[in-house]
Amino acid sequence: MVAAPAPQATPAGDGAAVAAGIPKATEPGDAVAPMAGRVVRVLVKLDEAVTKGQTVVVVEAMKLESEVAAPIDGVVQAIYVAPGDTITPEDALVRIA
Repeated sequence: MVAAPAPQATPAGDGAAVAAGIPKATEPGDAVAPMAGRVVRVLVKLDEAVTKGQTVVVVEAMKLESEVAAPIDGVVQAIYVAPGDTITPEDALVRIA
């Protein structure tokens, strides 16, 4: 049996990078999902400068929309989700460095 390769961010047509799987947050610059839900909008693009507290993703859970903020100032290094994706708590939605 061969193990599946680790998810890699790949460019999408809209300038975002969407991974084959959504990784768990491991870095201080990972914007995380506060609870299970669905991605409604991604508000940033790859290589975009962001500031701490800036909304980077909007998610929906229990029919309520929540904003996910950038945890640090930096540049978007990877976007792991797209609208419609189902997410779980502690998923890394966007990586900022």
